[in-house]
Amino acid sequence: MIELISTFNALNTNVVYTAWETTRQIQLESGQLYNQFLPDIREKVVNHIMGIIPLVARLVRNPETKQRGFILQKSNGTFAKNQLDHREGCLQENIFKIGSDDD
Repeated sequence: MIELISTFNALNTNVVYTAWETTRQIQLESGQLYNQFLPDIREKVVNHIMGIIPLVARLVRNPETKQRGFILQKSNGTFAKNQLDHREGCLQENIFKIGSDDD
């Protein structure tokens, strides 16, 4: 899987990868436990795969506005990153507006 993603990354084109979501329990040195949402990819390679993909996002639905959007910033509970621009989140329809200030 890592070789396949590396091959697609070398094509200089936009590729979208999707995955089911799972959780894993993380224990801090203080003993505090929390659940982290992350792509459902084999535990041995998930960190490596997410490391070679420049944008990792979690799709969520806002219960108040009913709109769907992506979380683009990592937190204790969300495995995400955005190496393409400064956005920390965006609406679903704006995910490909790289470098945009649109939410």
